[in-house]
Amino acid sequence: VSQSRYCLLDSFGLVSNITPGLVDSLSSDNCAIVDRYILNDTFGLYNNNYSCADLDNIRLGYLVVVDTSGNRDTAAFEILVKDFFAPAVLSFPASTIFIRPNDDCQVLFYWQNGLTYADNCGGAVTLSQPVVFHNGSAIADSVLNTPIVLLSRGIHFFDFTLTDIRGNSRRYRHTIEVIDTIQPRILNCPVGASLVTSAWECGARYFWTEPSATDNCSGLTMTSTHASGSLFPVGSTVVTYNV
Repeated sequence: VSQSRYCLLDSFGLVSNITPGLVDSLSSDNCAIVDRYILNDTFGLYNNNYSCADLDNIRLGYLVVVDTSGNRDTAAFEILVKDFFAPAVLSFPASTIFIRPNDDCQVLFYWQNGLTYADNCGGAVTLSQPVVFHNGSAIADSVLNTPIVLLSRGIHFFDFTLTDIRGNSRRYRHTIEVIDTIQPRILNCPVGASLVTSAWECGARYFWTEPSATDNCSGLTMTSTHASGSLFPVGSTVVTYNV
């Protein structure tokens, strides 16, 4: 007794899942069944030779069962070739982008550069709903007809969907990190000075104009070991600024 089966294509667009055990539906014998095999629609030995060219077509097969005496019985069954594999990404855009000195702590992300994809059965693949998320929010200008997205420093998630002509789809997420390696700069650093101790303090106070600092990104913090007007003891003292 045979039963009709779906014949599912794999990621390479080939069939690999039809076996006698899947087709046989409670075959029995008064002695014992010792062999089962499948014949194709031309009565040749079935070898899983269906591919994307057979999609959604019904093919005829034959289940043959053999008992201990060599007696055979044949039952026909139908095979419907189906594809449920969604398109696959072959390569993603860059995962790490470095901010350049004049980028003002932002970079232009060309999300189509480096993104390639294909379907196991070929045909057109639709790229839809590309959205870039940063700090939990979608970036407003990240839309399908805008191939360039402005990214700031930090972690971003690039989400998109691929759909083939049979409606098989898959959502992908790609992580992009924008890294700032541009060192901040201290401007107008004070020059050294030689001081004379005062009559009432064992040291000398020195007043200077605090330097400023600049960086391509915001959030700059500057600290120093001494403030202008500090009392300096006898001897040499190094004043250090850090940004």
